[in-house]
Amino acid sequence: MNKVLLHKQEFTITLTHNEICERIAQLSKDIKSTYIDELPVFVVVMNGAMRFADALMGNFSKPLYTDYIQVSSYSGEVSGKIELLTLPKLNMNNRHVLLVEDIVDTGKTLDFLLKSPAFKEAKSIKVASLLHKPNKNKSGIHPDFCGFEIDDAFVVGFGLDYDQLGRNLNNIYKKQ
Repeated sequence: MNKVLLHKQEFTITLTHNEICERIAQLSKDIKSTYIDELPVFVVVMNGAMRFADALMGNFSKPLYTDYIQVSSYSGEVSGKIELLTLPKLNMNNRHVLLVEDIVDTGKTLDFLLKSPAFKEAKSIKVASLLHKPNKNKSGIHPDFCGFEIDDAFVVGFGLDYDQLGRNLNNIYKKQ
């Protein structure tokens, strides 16, 4: 399926499922080598990063701690006010944290999360993001592990949604 229609908007494929899976396998190797003697906590930014996090964790051979954080920053296609909806349940004090994001767009949400009291006492905090829009990112904060750099297009699929539609798509599509 090269095109998909969501809320009467047409999207065309920009990254195939195979491309995504191959890149995630490489990212997993990079992350494993970074935490070779450590046991990080994967903190998944819900809901968008759930598929990316699942694929990342599926490439690990040792047990991992996982937790979740939920923020709201989008309404439709527009990034707006950032609101913290759910905090992680695990105590992050003196732990290595890998924050797993679906996309770093303007960088505002990532900046907000990194300043969250939940991570204040973490031993270290790194970010893995499936997608990054470097031309739109004004925060100066970039992912430590990045799947793909993309242009400034609205994208859906592989966890990313358009008003809750499209998270289940195996490819990533961009709005026409």
